[in-house]
Amino acid sequence: MIPFIEQEIICRGWLTAKEFVEIVGIAEMTPGPVAINSATFVGYRLGGFLGAAISTLGVVLPSFLIIYALFYFYIRLQKRGVFSALLRGIRPAVIVLIIAAAFYIGRNTVQDLRTGGIFLLVLIGSLIFKKMHPLYLIMGAGILGIITSFI
Repeated sequence: MIPFIEQEIICRGWLTAKEFVEIVGIAEMTPGPVAINSATFVGYRLGGFLGAAISTLGVVLPSFLIIYALFYFYIRLQKRGVFSALLRGIRPAVIVLIIAAAFYIGRNTVQDLRTGGIFLLVLIGSLIFKKMHPLYLIMGAGILGIITSFI
């Protein structure tokens, strides 16, 4: 969703690329899906409380209706082999979309050697300490950012 949201927001001139990355960062830290949080922040920035409410509803309602319809068909088709094969085929596409979003965010946030180093440390930390809560990694990265800004 992040590349799609970026295209819509930046191409329309609602935010700059830097502002968008900051909003995605805030949306990642707040509870809930990134698309909804991003839409709420952008809506609020452009239209206050009413803009936030309308943009949130605009993101949630179509997805809700589509998922409701898919669930209706899933209940009726779940035992069929073709449907199971379809779901197995979708998995690699989802992984690719997640990797593409990670590259997009990395490209716009890793701007110098310092931020690249912090990124690598957090990546290695997340791979080594797989059961560590992500909040600790985020806090550690923030502390490293503060410390390295004085160097």
